[in-house]
Amino acid sequence: IIHNYLKDSRQFGQLMNKSKWCKISIFGNKANNRRRALLIRKPEFIKDVKQINIMSDFTLTPILMFRKNNFEIHHVMIVEIDNGINIGISFIYNKTERKAIASGIHINKILLYRQHQWISLDHMN
Repeated sequence: IIHNYLKDSRQFGQLMNKSKWCKISIFGNKANNRRRALLIRKPEFIKDVKQINIMSDFTLTPILMFRKNNFEIHHVMIVEIDNGINIGISFIYNKTERKAIASGIHINKILLYRQHQWISLDHMN
């Protein structure tokens, strides 16, 4: 459902423009004391993310996320936002509003891989 929603350029454009990107949670390694900062303005960020949507063969990777005592399956799109710098944008489908919602920005590849492994133990190798 999410993949089809994001493939629709009108719906994807609305999602990108209406999301409050500055308020979306960023998931990374809390113990990481050394990192490079990349500051990117919202219009540039939206342009970069929309660029991947033009190539309609993008992949969504399911991950397991926990909220309080519940778990949810989110789907992550990997986006290159700068030369050699990739992030994951997670989405979840809101059944009542019948639309996808951006749920997080993921910057830690190892953590994303672990969350994907929790979906199926077949991914352990």
